[in-house]
Amino acid sequence: EKYVGYKEDSFTPAIFEINKYLKEGNNLISCIVTHYCSGSWLEDQDFWRLSGIFRPVNIILYPKNFIQDVFVNPILSETLDVGELNISIKLNKKTTGKIQLFLSDSEDKRDKINIEDFNINSLTRGPLFTEIEIKDQDEINFSKLIENVSIYSHENPNLYTLFIKLITDGDTNKHECAIEFGYRK
Repeated sequence: EKYVGYKEDSFTPAIFEINKYLKEGNNLISCIVTHYCSGSWLEDQDFWRLSGIFRPVNIILYPKNFIQDVFVNPILSETLDVGELNISIKLNKKTTGKIQLFLSDSEDKRDKINIEDFNINSLTRGPLFTEIEIKDQDEINFSKLIENVSIYSHENPNLYTLFIKLITDGDTNKHECAIEFGYRK
């Protein structure tokens, strides 16, 4: 038996890395769910009195090299027609290969309210935006201007979709993720 971690806030996701605890063959993964914890009084302030697991639980297998985090900072010009797109990508370790960025045109997301609309397969993959060769890097920063941007507002929720694909080891090791973003003032 090995203890992996502890989480109190039931309304934020928790991720535990279990690689070093797994062994060949069958593995038993279990958890202890308590009715109260030291954070219960905080959640009780909003009258949430739920206990148990009421979110999906998944085991995710990542490739040897993967995209650990992405930060997109869209900056709208004063004239409201040109957008600067600043992208920061953090990899899990120093990696050699290439990163492909695909950028969709803006889409009005008013009708996208189903849970199925929030997975990577339902997002619109645009054409190849740029390709960046990386050599022994674990962080990549990229910036580009986009002309004639569509502005995000409550009335017109125009969002762009950025797909990021990491390719290493002679195109055998691939990992991809996507993020939606909008331009606004």
